[in-house]
Amino acid sequence: MTLFDEHIPQLLGAVGLNHVGGMIKYSAKRALQGIGQAHRATVEANRLLPETLEGVWTTEMGAQSRR
Repeated sequence: MTLFDEHIPQLLGAVGLNHVGGMIKYSAKRALQGIGQAHRATVEANRLLPETLEGVWTTEMGAQSRR
């Protein structure tokens, strides 16, 4: 049995842990990107909501005054 043969399990274990760590890091990065996108969408919706409600209110009040 060579020195290399003795260390193969350790090497594979380290590679496996690095791979798992890389997957966790990648998943966390993707999750943060999704949170960022959701935040930007919420900010945009909050920006547009008053204009939309004002348009609905104006349209509804105009419809009531024409009745």
